[in-house]
Amino acid sequence: RFAATGDDSGALSDNGAIQVATVDLARFCNGRVDFLKLDVEGAEFDLIDHLAATGALTQVQRLFVELHAWDSRPPRFHETMNRLVKAGFNYRIRSAGVFGTLPHPAGFSALAFPSNLVALHAWRD
Repeated sequence: RFAATGDDSGALSDNGAIQVATVDLARFCNGRVDFLKLDVEGAEFDLIDHLAATGALTQVQRLFVELHAWDSRPPRFHETMNRLVKAGFNYRIRSAGVFGTLPHPAGFSALAFPSNLVALHAWRD
């Protein structure tokens, strides 16, 4: 399910009003993938887990991912970084400039929710 956020975007949501048809990206990674860009509005953690579990991640040479944390659950950034390192990737992360609802500078509590967004660049040597 997908929920519109009122701007030009949206996010995965258990309460989302829009049901979106999906395909299994792993089916398309059955040979070398030079560059994979993922911007899947909150599904990236589960998708990277799935690509690793199916072996599809081993086909990817370079990866760019927008990592979103749209809700108040504990962040999964560290799990994803560990998964990528175990798959043989180097990585760098960079703030994409969206942290919480308050303008910068904000206290730490404002960084936690509703949207943390970082850009992840990963590659194999």
